[in-house]
Amino acid sequence: MFLAPEHSAEPLAQLAAGRAQAGQPLAGFDVAPTGPVVFGDDLNACALAVRPYAARYLGGMGSREQNFDNQLCADMGYADATAGVSTLIAGLLSGDIERGIATPPGLAEALDISGLGD
Repeated sequence: MFLAPEHSAEPLAQLAAGRAQAGQPLAGFDVAPTGPVVFGDDLNACALAVRPYAARYLGGMGSREQNFDNQLCADMGYADATAGVSTLIAGLLSGDIERGIATPPGLAEALDISGLGD
């Protein structure tokens, strides 16, 4: 699951509501978001390496009508971009490079651990 800390309130509220509906508290339920880590001196090159990973989840997982990751990123303000990734993948555009390029850099940085080392 993608989980950008600054956009975590809504997904966690949805999770809490689902747990409550099942008669379970959110307390004791661990959320373990995952994401790629890329090391390097060039932040843009590191982000480019992450973009195909994000594209795979945004357009290649779940159905086009029901894709949790796509909806989550759309709710983060990337609706047009996530729709574009879905359209490219639905059009059978081959290769991770092309799909990754369609994933906007700002989204990649929001979902990964990026930074310049000392």
